[in-house]
Amino acid sequence: PSFVSRSENHEVGRNDPPMERDESAAVDNETTYTGTTVWDTGSIDDSTSSAITLPFTFNFYGTNYTQVVLTSNGVLTFGASASAAFSNTDFPTSMNNSVLAFWDDLYLTSVNGTSQSALVYKVAGTAPNRQLIAQWTTMYYCCGSNVQMGTFQIILYETSNVVQLQYRNIVGTGRSQGNSATIGIQGSSSQYVKFLANVASPLLVDGFAIRYTPSGATYTQTTGATYD
Repeated sequence: PSFVSRSENHEVGRNDPPMERDESAAVDNETTYTGTTVWDTGSIDDSTSSAITLPFTFNFYGTNYTQVVLTSNGVLTFGASASAAFSNTDFPTSMNNSVLAFWDDLYLTSVNGTSQSALVYKVAGTAPNRQLIAQWTTMYYCCGSNVQMGTFQIILYETSNVVQLQYRNIVGTGRSQGNSATIGIQGSSSQYVKFLANVASPLLVDGFAIRYTPSGATYTQTTGATYD
């Protein structure tokens, strides 16, 4: 999935200038949505959203949740509160009950008024197969560096309780590919599945997806999953 280009139909109705290439589709035939905006103006650093109530129950590491919180640093946490910590670590992390799509010191901002970051989400589909889609759009690195990271998503699937991470657009190499990020899922300090953490050889590319499928008390991680 993707979200409507804000130069065509902004979520809250403003006429912003066209975004840079983060708004292009990573794959052909993506379904396009208009989302609910968490942030899309100004500079946002080390912040958490209000709790977002899901219209379905999502089971994560054996616990049922009906709320999530999104952070500016690339993390979704289950429950009513979350940490906005920017200094990422290897697993096990301090981020319990969380999906770490790209935990790093990220920043929502605009450069020369032409490429404003945004965090948006959408509940799509119909019961019992709905999805919560959260997208971090045109993200930068903190603070004031004017260095883009790119655009990525977290998708939660109703009923199957599958989690998918998707990387629509990676800008540049090295850090944007994950060489200073933490990516994976964690229920507790003894329950986690690691994809990477501060690796010397980053692995992310445009259109890359990672899928976490419940398997007993843990999850099966599928790298190079089919981009949804």
